[in-house]
Formats: sequence, structure tokens, C-alpha cells
Amino acid sequence: MKLTIPQYRAMSRNMTNKRHWTHYVRQLKEVTELVSAYNHRANMFTKPVVIEIEAYYKGKRHVDTSNLDDKIIVDAIMKVGLIKDDTAYENPRVIKSVYPESGEDKLVITITLEAL
Repeated sequence: MKLTIPQYRAMSRNMTNKRHWTHYVRQLKEVTELVSAYNHRANMFTKPVVIEIEAYYKGKRHVDTSNLDDKIIVDAIMKVGLIKDDTAYENPRVIKSVYPESGEDKLVITITLEAL
């Protein structure tokens, strides 16, 4: 399953860490609404999944892949009901990629069943 959220600039950990918890709740609500709006799948994945997060950024500013805040995106996917939980027992494998200078801000989320 692939979700493409156009005109969205993915958050960095610098933007979410060390801020009041209400700031995180507002951001989570925004990401959850976007994931819900672009979700075309009605049911939940019941087996372990791989979540690929591709963040595209316009401009020439360097963006560090490890700084991409994947927690807020995984939490939003869970709130929408695409995955059951993100605990240690159900923990999805997350792969992050960053593409600077792409010409547009965009977030692409791909969820696939993990090959066992």
C-alpha cells in the first residue's frame, strides 16, 4: 500500500524534541488527518510490516536522514488503524529516505508485509 501526501514537509526531530507535549499532539493530529485522507485501504495489516518513509524536500538545504521524525508518522499510521500497535511485539520495521532538492515537499509512505 502506498500513500502519497503532496505539499507536506516532513518534521525533523529538531522540531519535535524538547517541546511541550501539546505541540506533539497538534502535529500528530495533523499527520493523522493527512494519512486518513490519503488512505484508500479499509482494513488493518495483521502481520508484521515494513514501513518505508520517503521525504521529499524542495530547496537546497541539507536534510539528515536520521533526523527525520518517523515516530510521529508511525503513531499516525497506528491511530488511523493501518497497523495494530507499535510495541516491541508488533514493532514494524521502518526504512527512512530523504530526497533534498526534489522540487516539491512531499511525503510517500509505503506499507508492505514483512517477508519472513
